[in-house]
Amino acid sequence: FRDYDEERKRADVAEYRCAEQLTLRGYSCTVLGGRFKGFDIIADRDDIRAQHVQVKHGFLSSERQQRYRIHNSTRGGILYSANAYDILVFYMWDRDQWLVYSRAELGNRTNTSYVPPELGRVARKSSSGTHGEAIADRQPNNWELFDQLAIANSQESLGVTQQMSDPLPNTQ
Repeated sequence: FRDYDEERKRADVAEYRCAEQLTLRGYSCTVLGGRFKGFDIIADRDDIRAQHVQVKHGFLSSERQQRYRIHNSTRGGILYSANAYDILVFYMWDRDQWLVYSRAELGNRTNTSYVPPELGRVARKSSSGTHGEAIADRQPNNWELFDQLAIANSQESLGVTQQMSDPLPNTQ
């Protein structure tokens, strides 16, 4: 799929399919068509702030390597800034499955790889995600992580921390 038009069509389809999945989970979505800098979808829900979602897609890279390459960069290979998007969602075309990542856990890497658990290969354990699992070890269709990240991102934007959520002691 090296043809640019074909790749662009696949990207558009992945973005709309992601919006469909998020809509089924209670989000109102605006799809920007992948031509917006830094994110593709705005996913909103009444109880949280709107989330900026970057959608990527791919196929297993080869029969020998059996991994997906997930780009954290623009088409030109430029790394997304730390605040370009909140959540990255990756669509595995050949499996019709999804992976959810936070922007923070992808850090300064322009790409990372994912090996599906059933392929039996020992995945790298060097990079742990925000929620304790190695980012290469997560289970597909981890949409519950999207909700967890959206809630956490909303609390951060409101300045709520664990310490501040406790009641203030009576000083009188």
